[in-house]
Amino acid sequence: MSTLILVRGIPGSGKSTLAKWISADSTVLHFEADMFFVDRETGEYKFDGMRIGEAHEWCQSITKQSLIEGYNVVVSNT
Repeated sequence: MSTLILVRGIPGSGKSTLAKWISADSTVLHFEADMFFVDRETGEYKFDGMRIGEAHEWCQSITKQSLIEGYNVVVSNT
């Protein structure tokens, strides 16, 4: 059975840091909508406010698929 951990809070409260700490255990995957904006080739963060809905859909989709595949997942979000 998979486990989903949601980390919520105000901006700057340490959500991503906590999620990264939790996912340091290789049995837990970490996702957040901001990851959608990271260029896969350069690693550069390129936020586009016009695509925020797409970013959240991506995060939900990859989270759901990972849970179906039996992974434990932590999602950090505002």
